[in-house]
Amino acid sequence: ISGQIIMNYLVSNQRKKVLVGGKMFDDCIKLEGYGRGLIDGGDYLKTFEVTINEQKWFAPGIGLIKYTRSEQSSERHVSPAKFEMILKKWKRI
Repeated sequence: ISGQIIMNYLVSNQRKKVLVGGKMFDDCIKLEGYGRGLIDGGDYLKTFEVTINEQKWFAPGIGLIKYTRSEQSSERHVSPAKFEMILKKWKRI
């Protein structure tokens, strides 16, 4: 399986509070990404479409605190996938 999905991103113009790991972070910036493209699935799967949605939250003075990604395919043999990353520890410098 091979291919390339070009992502487009939008930065939210509203600062948000985000709860991560029991800690509330103020004034976070949210970045939303979207991509859709065709993937070559080889002889068996042929060509199919994949859609990707991403969300990233950044806290002032810390950086990336949360990341979510979901992928869906038009091919019935390729299951949807979800991924989430959250900040567990940090140290202000």
